Amino acid sequence: MRRINVQPVTTPLPVLVEVDNFKEGDGRRTFLAGDLAKYSIVRVVREGDLNEERLRTIFSRRELPLLVGAIQLKQAFISGDELALHQSGEKVRPWMPDFVELQDWRWKSADGRISIKSNGRKRYAALLNYCRLMADMFQSARLVIWFSEQERRLLPALYCPDWKTAIFVMSFTGRLRVCPRCSNIFIPSADNVDYCSPAHREAHRVARWRDRKAREKTRKAAR
Repeated sequence: MRRINVQPVTTPLPVLVEVDNFKEGDGRRTFLAGDLAKYSIVRVVREGDLNEERLRTIFSRRELPLLVGAIQLKQAFISGDELALHQSGEKVRPWMPDFVELQDWRWKSADGRISIKSNGRKRYAALLNYCRLMADMFQSARLVIWFSEQERRLLPALYCPDWKTAIFVMSFTGRLRVCPRCSNIFIPSADNVDYCSPAHREAHRVARWRDRKAREKTRKAAR
């Protein structure tokens, strides 16, 4: 399994959401048109807001697989994990009318000399699905300038009109991971932590090996 070297977002912009209580706020929302007569408070979304119990209050039981699938799809693309590519694809498929099939997508150069191998096709199809999905989830987020009460200065930020949008934005920065073995959402202790536990890391390695052998056997039988 070959991991693609993707430069992580080390200094992400703060993500803002509105809150009702002034004590919870970090600043005032003064950056949208029509705000002159409207007084509202915004706060920065923090890692403490990303625990699974809190996420289950933001996303319904039906919507949660979409978040899990989106995070897992990105991780699988980066790592080249074919088993996770399939699993995450099945999670997001119901939400994407233009879903690109991982196994059916084909590409060749105009002269027919260059083509993408099987694993490369699956990863590129996953990339198309992830980019389209996240573009849809991000469409209501806005780049704004706001005044931070704590730092007493103007700062750039990403304003999200609701918590669901904010969580998707936070997931893109890598602050949320999904364990490929159990699909649990967790906050990694380090950038290279992809599993919720060492036991699940080893169990998924075995499952991945079995999946690869099964696919090889299927290909040989088809020849």
